[in-house]
Amino acid sequence: MSAKPCCGQVRAFAAAAGAKHPRAEVDLSRQLALFGGEFLCENLLRDGRVPGQDLPGDRAQSPGTASGLRVLAVRDAGPGEGLDLLCPAEPQHPGTRPDQIADMEEETLPFKCVAFDVDGTLLDTVKPDLMSLQKVIREETGQTPSLEELRPLLGIPGVTALEQLGLPDPQAAFDKWAAYVREYDHLITVFPGIWEVLDELRDRGVTLGLVTSRCRSELDRDVTRLGLLQYFRAVVCADDTERHKPDPDPLLKLMADTGMNPGDVLYIGDTIYDSQCARAAGVKFALALWGTMDPAIPCDYRLAHPAELLPLCRPAAEA
Repeated sequence: MSAKPCCGQVRAFAAAAGAKHPRAEVDLSRQLALFGGEFLCENLLRDGRVPGQDLPGDRAQSPGTASGLRVLAVRDAGPGEGLDLLCPAEPQHPGTRPDQIADMEEETLPFKCVAFDVDGTLLDTVKPDLMSLQKVIREETGQTPSLEELRPLLGIPGVTALEQLGLPDPQAAFDKWAAYVREYDHLITVFPGIWEVLDELRDRGVTLGLVTSRCRSELDRDVTRLGLLQYFRAVVCADDTERHKPDPDPLLKLMADTGMNPGDVLYIGDTIYDSQCARAAGVKFALALWGTMDPAIPCDYRLAHPAELLPLCRPAAEA
């Protein structure tokens, strides 16, 4: 089975992405990767929006024949000035293309339950989490590891992360971390597109869940404060299971609480721990490319934008 995206799909997607960055270069290397260079060039050309030969250097050829290439960026030059497409020779981490989604529909769709991780999936919390953790470590040890060095510790329970750092009293350090992170609350944001997708999935009757390594108090600090908790029928925090991600227990509890089978559930996350948890629970895993630091994490679907969830979940009446 094969299904190329129509002009309207590409046009709407590009317009939605470009609307947030008018008259500026928009880096859509991950967002537009799912269409593939061939599909995107063909459809934009047919739509009259690609002037001439846009492929750089010795790869230049007529638009619409860019088979095997992937769009790296789109530069919006302003009204009437067209779009420039820059395409490398090989895709690095392509998203799930529309034809691949179509090929998988008969086997896996629709999902009745979508479970979300919180940090790096619903909320962009990396900077406040890492800056406050860095402050704790500096006070406890006199050392100041870089934010990049600390990044792998996100995605597992906070006390576990501090134990891995070898701090003498991980619980006390965690309490300090939880206090310091409030200093950076103003930096926490909901990823673009999340509100709209949650509204649509709820309207379709899809069961929504949260599976997070946060404890309940941490969840309340941001998810409840920002108004997201209202969307979720089932919530599994670190307090709720003895074993945590990457073990399957959090997702197993979600399924027990909702009455879902593994084949009914799609889990969306951004870390290797999320991927391993889903695999161990027998659940399909979608990688949130908008929040992950490692787009090569094993997954069943690579989603460049939250809206790409919608083709995977039909309204309950059609399921």
